Amino acid sequence: MSPNSIFKLEMLSETFERLSPLKNLRSRKDSVKKIIYERLCHAVLMTFSCPLLLSCASHETAIPKNNSAVTTSHALTTSSLAGTKANSGAGTLNGGAQSLRHYDEKILPNGLRIVFVPDEALPYFTLSMLIQSGSERDPDKLAGLTQMVAELLDKGSDKRKAPEIAQDLAQMGADFSAHAGFDFVHLNLSGLSSKSDKVLENFAEIVLQPAFSNGEIERTRKQMLAQIERRVDNAENFAGVAFDEYIYGAHPYGHPLSGTRETIQAIKKRNVIQQYLRFYRPENAILAVVGKFTPDMRSKIEAAFSSWQKRDVAPMEFQAIAPTNGLQIQVVDKPGSVQAQIRIGGVGIKRADPDFLPLRVANTILGGAFSSRLGDRVRIKLGLTYSISSEFDARGDYGPFQIATFTKNATTG
Repeated sequence: MSPNSIFKLEMLSETFERLSPLKNLRSRKDSVKKIIYERLCHAVLMTFSCPLLLSCASHETAIPKNNSAVTTSHALTTSSLAGTKANSGAGTLNGGAQSLRHYDEKILPNGLRIVFVPDEALPYFTLSMLIQSGSERDPDKLAGLTQMVAELLDKGSDKRKAPEIAQDLAQMGADFSAHAGFDFVHLNLSGLSSKSDKVLENFAEIVLQPAFSNGEIERTRKQMLAQIERRVDNAENFAGVAFDEYIYGAHPYGHPLSGTRETIQAIKKRNVIQQYLRFYRPENAILAVVGKFTPDMRSKIEAAFSSWQKRDVAPMEFQAIAPTNGLQIQVVDKPGSVQAQIRIGGVGIKRADPDFLPLRVANTILGGAFSSRLGDRVRIKLGLTYSISSEFDARGDYGPFQIATFTKNATTG
């Protein structure tokens, strides 16, 4: 295992360790439980979607062929480097070596990858899916289509209408969310483990049987158009959108995730259906199952998604990003504003860059934490802003690096 892989594994171990203290707060409300498992699911999905982080596992598993399923059992660990056995529980220390919780991986004949991460600490159960295609797949002049598809998933199925789904989820205390990013769509449904059968039933129905009715499409269109109208009133969000458009131009990352008024109005029902059928495919998805569940539930999960039809999804081919030549300054005038939003940066790195995690550490020192060099200098010593941060937003293609802050108009220059 290379030094880079060891470092990546240690960083992942730290992610799980940070979750461990939260698990003991049994007296907290369900919202705390939800945060715990959503963060854990997100860590699992991000790990398995990135080839570099995945290489930290004991071994990699190929997608099954000849319609056969593959099951593997792992314990992500650094202790194997010291010749010790991995602990199957939560992150622990064993002679100076860190180990992560045990997990099982199952790849169905249709290509769906399922990662089972048992956790008995709380009576909670989460199904979290990553569709490995995001808004970068939006067709030309239809920016926002991926987000619209995600928004519509729980707005009616072949069996129930949107109000029925919402009411059924509310009655069992479950919560469904769908988030579209530039490179993926994240779907999540969480509930009490005593309701795990119902959680699975609802999640499978929402993901596999969306109705995309005319009425819900139009209702979602109106909501997205209203959000776009409000975007100009939120200076922070507007500055982020303007920054991406400026550095990326016609590249897919230069388009707002939620689209524009023109693109949202141009979306037709056939576009929604085509986008869903093209990218919501088992071999283009990873499912993380985290929480308290039985072996019987594992079989039910596999059965629920075994009929999902596979279809080849071509790899994304990004167009070249226009280089930035020298210092460039763009000013967006907003009359009546008493302070200025400031963005400094440019094109950064890909998510698969071998320096991704070292740069995260370096960025934490620069401006990735509240106590950082930028914060100490600009906020504390100069008193020019209340908040300043820096970020490498690594993506499938070269994501942006930016420093973000704000200050009153008089101190902008």
